[in-house]
Amino acid sequence: MNKTEKKPIVLTEKEKRKNKTYNCPECNVQFNLNSLRIHYTKTHNKSSKQLCTILFYDNIVPTCKCGCGGEVYFFGLMQGFGSYVKGHHVREYDKNPWNKENGTEAKKKSKETKKKLYEEGKFKYFDGKEPWNKGKRKALDPEYAARITFTDTVEFKQNQAKIIKKNMQDGKIVFRKGENSSLWKGGISPLNSYCRSSSDLYKKWIYPCLVKDEFKCQHCGISDSELEVHHDGETFSSILRKIATAEGWMEKHFLNERLQNPDQETLDLKNKIRDLVIKYHVENNVSGISLCQGCHENLHENYNLKNKDVV
Repeated sequence: MNKTEKKPIVLTEKEKRKNKTYNCPECNVQFNLNSLRIHYTKTHNKSSKQLCTILFYDNIVPTCKCGCGGEVYFFGLMQGFGSYVKGHHVREYDKNPWNKENGTEAKKKSKETKKKLYEEGKFKYFDGKEPWNKGKRKALDPEYAARITFTDTVEFKQNQAKIIKKNMQDGKIVFRKGENSSLWKGGISPLNSYCRSSSDLYKKWIYPCLVKDEFKCQHCGISDSELEVHHDGETFSSILRKIATAEGWMEKHFLNERLQNPDQETLDLKNKIRDLVIKYHVENNVSGISLCQGCHENLHENYNLKNKDVV
């Protein structure tokens, strides 16, 4: 072919449809495809999807080519229908090693090869780089904690608290407590757990202790989002036991015993003891220090991360 000769223009199927004229299936008036779409929808009150089916699919709505019979996506009059339901294209390829049904062996072999190359030093994960956070823990590395999230900062938490408080005042957030809560099971939680989980105890005693210690562990000095306040003088258990005994609770139940179908008198007494425990902490300025979980655990032989009975 000479340089002066022009290359033949090859039109795509979409361009061919666009340049061609068609007769309206209803009134037999001739239009280009875009004008026909407007005419068909406005004059005959029918969709582009119906028009596309009549013009290009012999009035048969196409289904997924894998044979499942699923409805495929309609992209528009120019482009038509898709060929497969999303993800179903792999079903046709029996030789595709990543097919969900047939690809188990291929995935297993790939994993074994990667592991072998990694052990030989020929292959490293993460595009040739070791993970930047390998061996690091958020609780022990402030730089790592700051890098992975900005929500650990005091400023962020204080700002979020202001937003939540405003939304509560405006009625946008409604906290359902007690019997109004969807999690209410009749007040069966033990007295110990009930008093420790009080939001008022957190607001009036725990949070002020955290602020006093600048949200840092007083043993190792790290800043951690999961700091706990440790009673370094009078223990929580001794305070609770003293108040519960004075109010007659010990004659009915143990502090850690789960209640079974408590009556209203028991529930009222439970609330009274909780309020007295909080009042005792505030009025007597009970001493407490901020500790991370690791340092707190070292102070208690019976410390349990799943069931925290020590504060």
